[in-house]
Amino acid sequence: MTLHILSLPSGNFRYRMRYVKDLPARIAMMDSDSTRHFAAIGSSYFQLSSDGSMLLKFSRDKYRPQAHFFKWLMRDVISTRWLGSFDSKHEYQSAEVLRSVGQHTVLCHGVGVAAGLSNPLNSVFVMEYMASAVSGRERMAQLAPDEQRIFFDRFMGLVIALAKAGYAHRDLHMGNILVTQDDRLVWIDTHVKRLPRALKKRARVLSRMIDPNKLGGPHYETLARAQLFDALPELADYRPNV
Repeated sequence: MTLHILSLPSGNFRYRMRYVKDLPARIAMMDSDSTRHFAAIGSSYFQLSSDGSMLLKFSRDKYRPQAHFFKWLMRDVISTRWLGSFDSKHEYQSAEVLRSVGQHTVLCHGVGVAAGLSNPLNSVFVMEYMASAVSGRERMAQLAPDEQRIFFDRFMGLVIALAKAGYAHRDLHMGNILVTQDDRLVWIDTHVKRLPRALKKRARVLSRMIDPNKLGGPHYETLARAQLFDALPELADYRPNV
């Protein structure tokens, strides 16, 4: 791991970085309409590098030491900072899984964990900023109804390929993919988990992954379940009745 200094509005903080690719030792950052938009629709904190080439996604400590000292110590200090179980590393490892099944992920410049305890932004994922791309949600809203169905089928093709490889996405919705100018679908939130071996448990996990509130309503929930379970005949006996 290498030490890098990230200049946040609240001060300069050191991060121990790994999987580093084309990452300067010091990064100045700025806020923008894009970072405020990303923060408004998610739980992370975002900044742009001052040259506009990189988007930095920060995860916050779950607990405040003043309110929950021992929980903060065990989870945010020992587990995250000392043992290296932090969100951005898991996200990088999940991206490796997605790439292994032929899917596109945003270019990662590095992931890191805060080197000090006073910084509540405990980890960072540094990625390419794809300014010309739009989110899957935005693209769906731009399309006519028949085109929406075609686009949804493409999205579900990614989900089905991932399930066939033995994985489920932890937060499945179209806001977690970008559509590039050359019409590629690129994952920007890559958190996946391995499916259980037992078929009944596997079916349950996949069923819970399909959330109508995240996929555009009951119509798309029905479509998603039908496509997913039709593509996995080994789960036919455990298909949920919803």
